[in-house]
Amino acid sequence: MIHKKPSKENKKLSRLKREADEGDITAMQEYAIETDDMEEKKRYFKMAADEGYEPAYYEYATVADGHEKRLKYLKKAVDAGYEPAYYDYAMETDNPKERTKYLKMASDAGISWATYEYALETKNKKQRTELLKKAAKQGYEPAKEMLESGI
Repeated sequence: MIHKKPSKENKKLSRLKREADEGDITAMQEYAIETDDMEEKKRYFKMAADEGYEPAYYEYATVADGHEKRLKYLKKAVDAGYEPAYYDYAMETDNPKERTKYLKMASDAGISWATYEYALETKNKKQRTELLKKAAKQGYEPAKEMLESGI
């Protein structure tokens, strides 16, 4: 019987899992990122998020099952000021005022596709055009196409 030597990646993953199981919240996050096992990913992101590790709020929300669970952790991420979560929260919420608020925040943070979505939400044609120009300048193709078509 030939025994394979564990790879560096397997050793790293084993070490991260051990450290995570010992309560290291950054190891929980790192292990969740590194593992290919989706159930482990969910479990360890949630563990880190539930320990208050802010970067894990968003990560867990991206893999969580169910709308309410995703929304809960996205809200925690936006409340912690995690800008990439602004857009996802806006798109996930059922509250139109919250949607608009967080699309604007994501747009202000420089997220081009959020700027585009925010433009589509606004009733003011001048503001819509300015927002589309901003998204186009950021390289967002649908905004460029909409401007070229003469919205």
